Amino acid sequence: MASLAPKALVLNSPDDWFDWLDYLKDLATAKHVWNLVDPGLESVPDLIEPTIPTLQDVVTEADETFTAANLQETDRATLTTLQRTYTMQFAQWQAKDSALQHINEVIKATTGMHYQAYIIGVATPYERLKALARRVTPTTAARVDAVRIAYRSALTNIRNTQWEVWLHAWEKAFKNGQRLEIPEVNGTFPTRDFLRAVATVTPSFTSVREVEVNRLLTKGEDLPDALDISAEWRNYMLVKGNFPAGHIGATLLGQRPPSSVPTCVCGQRHWYSECPYIFPDLRSGDSNWKPDPQVENHIQHIIATDQRVRDNINKAKQKHALAPPATPATVAPSAPPAVSTSKKPLKQLTSATQKVVRLIG
Repeated sequence: MASLAPKALVLNSPDDWFDWLDYLKDLATAKHVWNLVDPGLESVPDLIEPTIPTLQDVVTEADETFTAANLQETDRATLTTLQRTYTMQFAQWQAKDSALQHINEVIKATTGMHYQAYIIGVATPYERLKALARRVTPTTAARVDAVRIAYRSALTNIRNTQWEVWLHAWEKAFKNGQRLEIPEVNGTFPTRDFLRAVATVTPSFTSVREVEVNRLLTKGEDLPDALDISAEWRNYMLVKGNFPAGHIGATLLGQRPPSSVPTCVCGQRHWYSECPYIFPDLRSGDSNWKPDPQVENHIQHIIATDQRVRDNINKAKQKHALAPPATPATVAPSAPPAVSTSKKPLKQLTSATQKVVRLIG
């Protein structure tokens, strides 16, 4: 089984196709074999193993009785050159052949179960990707619509998820929009949209940046790139939270949660057993709670690629299944208050009680 990097995606739907293919492209490019894998090409050259040079390559009339001892000095030098060339060519071929085998294993390991039937009996990574592309790749129109919806959704979900998860989703939607040239990411729209989105949680940051934006617009100058603004906002949130990015558990308002509670795969601070994304039955207590599709996709990706997290979640599910259902606590009836039967003289009562007694009398 191929060893997968933590960022390896799993091809479970057409929505995953382009991110999944980008991952494979990065892998194949690093190993210098993308030209042998790219499914966008009509055909790719075969990877042919080089042949070992023989005496017949130097002396064409040599027969079975001809040996290297019969070579002339110039022919011997030629044969030595051919052997050195073969050694280099074989090393290059072997490296590419190993790379293609590795990529083939990655394709197999990261293809969803319901797509496995399309690559059964298909030998090379190029042929596998071509077979999957014919059946999984979304149409251009469908992809444009999906990217536009994802970009608009990213601008409105900032309060529903942990801020770094939200920022990653927005940046991804923005880059996909640039790739497909959707109208929402043209001109000054992305920068101003981003500032309006984060204003709900960081009004001070937005106020400062909007002063600069208005000044530039008045002068007719270009606004800062939206990705530059998002990078500034990320640094602002890190400084505000005062802890490193890899261990962020703050809410969108920058509050630091108790350090004893771990960060769940959903981005919030709680145990797996308390996560409504992992245990849907926990959602019934809050009628206003709705799952965030981006967080759900993030959780599915982590579970698919991280064995340790997958094992811990499975343990939590086993404990959850064995836990007895909650029942209302039985409260024992309280005994009636004791009534004193002693007769105390009036002078021993409090002054307030004496007044009440006099009024009643």
